[in-house]
Parts: sequence; C-alpha cells; structure tokens
Amino acid sequence: MTTKRKNIIIACVVSLILIFIYIPLRSGFLEQQFVRSVSSSADKIVISISSFEKDKDLPDKDLSKFYTLIKDKHPIALVAIADKKNKILKAGKNDIYIKSNKSFDSIIDSFIRDEFKLNKKNDFIIRYYDQDRFYIFVKQLTGGKMLLVYPFKLGIINIIQFILEITLIVLISIIIMTIIFIYKNKRYKETNKIDIIPVKADFLIEPDINATKEKDQKSVWQNIFNKEDRIKIVETEKEKVNLDLLSGVVFELFTYISSTYYSDSISLFVVDENASKLDKIFELKGKAFIKIDDPEFNSISMNHEIIDELKNSSIILLEKGRKVNIPILYRNALLGIIIITKEKEFKGPEINNIKEQLKKIIKPLSEYILLNDMILNKTV
Repeated sequence: MTTKRKNIIIACVVSLILIFIYIPLRSGFLEQQFVRSVSSSADKIVISISSFEKDKDLPDKDLSKFYTLIKDKHPIALVAIADKKNKILKAGKNDIYIKSNKSFDSIIDSFIRDEFKLNKKNDFIIRYYDQDRFYIFVKQLTGGKMLLVYPFKLGIINIIQFILEITLIVLISIIIMTIIFIYKNKRYKETNKIDIIPVKADFLIEPDINATKEKDQKSVWQNIFNKEDRIKIVETEKEKVNLDLLSGVVFELFTYISSTYYSDSISLFVVDENASKLDKIFELKGKAFIKIDDPEFNSISMNHEIIDELKNSSIILLEKGRKVNIPILYRNALLGIIIITKEKEFKGPEINNIKEQLKKIIKPLSEYILLNDMILNKTV
C-alpha cells in the first residue's frame, strides 16, 4: 500500500471517528432544544384555553373551535380534554403523525386511566407509537385536564444546520490531516536526505542516473572472437567494473524502497564466482548510500542448501519478519540477494512489490557479474 493511499485511509478514519463522536453529542443538544420548544408550546396552549371563552366553564366551551385555532399554530399530534371525572370532552389528532386509529385509541385510553405518570424532573414522558417517538404532556386545567402529544420531529432549519455542521467537521479534519501529512513528509525528507559519507574499505559513488535510462544492448562480449581482442577490451573496461554501471539504478531502487516502506537498511549482495558466498556491493543505511569496494570484509558465507533455496525463489524472513532476504534471479541463475530490515514486520504485498522493483536491476547486475568474471579470468 502506497503512502498516499495510507494517508487517505487515515484521513477518512479520523473523519468518521469525529463524526461518530459529534453525532450523539449534537443529537442530545438538538433534543434539548426540541424539548424546550414543545414545553413552551404546551404552556402557551394552556394559557390559551384559560383565556378562551373564559366566562364559561370547561365543559361549556366550544372546544372544537379551540382545537381548530391551535392545531395550525402548534406542531401537535394529538389534543384531548377531559373533565374532573376523566370523561373526554374533546379529542382531535393530526393524521400526519398519528397514522392509525389503534394508536389514537391507545393514547386516549392511557389518558383516561391516568397511566401517563410524570416524574418530578420532567413535565413530560416519552412513548413510542407506530415506531415513532412522541413527547406527552398532561396539564391540569380548571375543571379538568388536557393531554398534549408532540411528535419528535426536527425542523428543516435544524436538519440543514446539522448537515452543514457534519460537512464542516469533515472539511476541518481533512484540512488538519493534510497539514499534518505535509509536515510529516517534509520532516521525513529532511531527516532521510541521502548524504554521502566516507567508510573504511569502501568508497563513495555518484549515481549515473543516465545509465539507467539507456536501452538494453547486447553484451560487448558477444562479439569477441579471440583472446587478444578479449584482453584488449578487458583492459579498456577495467575501470568501469567498479560498479559505476550499477550505481544509478541501485540508487533509485534503494531510495524507492526506503521512502515507501521506511526501511532501516538495504544491502545488495552478489554471488561470488564459486557460488559459495555473497559479497556486499551496495548499502543504504540511515542517510548514507555506500559502495563497497572490498568484498573480503563484507561477505556472507552460504552453504549449498541455502543457495539452492534461493535459486528456487524462496523468500527468507528473519527477526520475526522484520528482516527479509529476497533472491535476484536471471534465467534461473542466482545473481545475488537484497537484504532489507525495518522496524515493523513485512507484509506479503510489500514483498511482492519489492520483487517487482528488483526486475529493474537484473539486466545491469547480470552485465556487471559477467564483466567482472571476464576480468578475473582474462588470462585464461
């Protein structure tokens, strides 16, 4: 998985976490706002019925007319008025909120039987009918009592405000995460800037980036016809065997692996002429990109069993998966291995991606080994 994709996933996860935290908190605030609104509405209705035809007793008032006056002014689902003996004087419902007569009858029956018991903390209770939530108020009147039922429904303004707030949270989280990622990448580039440092028994290189862009050519050795020409070419090419042909492409490969998987060290080893050991020729450790000139002090002895395993494309994981040895093969021949270590264990997709990237160095590495063998055996 690329760093860019990881950053996108992290930003999405952070945004979702913030939304999941915010929604319950904001929903609680919206409910409190709704409760204050319907409580105020219930108090206004009680005041209205007290002043409506105030010269008449409750049973003598024109309650149908009163219901008509209040139903359009207040977001109410049901109104019922009863006398002192719990006899219903008037009841009306809004069919938009109370969808079935069964629910209406259930509410009225509970009202008549005084089943809506209010607690001391709130002057309302919550009930569910037809899977909808309702806030129920029972108000005492002179000569009777009144039942007021409100549906839990947020206004359009509240809904739009809620959506805008969620959108704002997402945008803010994306902006913050983007700033963090930019700062983190900047710090990473500064701390992982490749510095060339001197190392004993080694010497430093300047990568020839242009060499990695040349088209594949036939080996110069394919046109050699006699020993004299061969020795002459070997003498001419001897100075180039100091790994300059590999430096550019290996430098690019190591830089890619280091920046993508945050590796601690990367080393390239080649098989020696006797296929008995591996000689280190390049290493990226920390900030230093190093070319090894003396393989005698940078070799790994390998038995034939391990060599055979590597020839079969076997991946060797060590140190609980934090160190990986990946063979480099060309036409079923083992050219060498690349050893990578990092803080966390390697995953399968990471190793597969690195194996794909290794194909870029197969051609120049095979030419280097061939040329090196020619020089070592030029007098044969």
